[in-house]
Amino acid sequence: MVKLRQQNARWAAGSRQALDAGARGAVIDVQLKGLTADLARGALLTALALLVFVPLADASLALWTVDARVSRAVAAGIATSVAAGAAWKIFHSSMPARWTFVVGLVAGLSILGAG
Repeated sequence: MVKLRQQNARWAAGSRQALDAGARGAVIDVQLKGLTADLARGALLTALALLVFVPLADASLALWTVDARVSRAVAAGIATSVAAGAAWKIFHSSMPARWTFVVGLVAGLSILGAG
C-alpha cells in the first residue's frame, strides 16, 4: 500500500503543472492510474490469499470434529466482536455517525421484521 501511494505521488508529480492549472484531463488521468493500480494490487493480493488459504481451509475442514452449531456460534461471536470493535472506532468520536447507525439499524430491523 505504501509503495502504491508512492507511485501515485510520482504520477501526480509528473502531472504537476497540469494539475496546478486545474486541467480536468490531468486529474482524471492521475485518478484512473491510481484506481487501476489499486485494483491490480487488490486482485493480486486476493489471488495470493486464495492460493494459500483455500487449501489450508480444505485441510482444516477435513480434520474438523466440532459440531456445526458450535462452529457457527464461534464464527458469529468472532464476527460480532470484530463488528463491535469497528463500530466503536467510528462512533466514539462522531455523534452524527452514531445517529446514522441507529437510523440504519432501526430501518434494517423494521425491514427484517416486516418480511
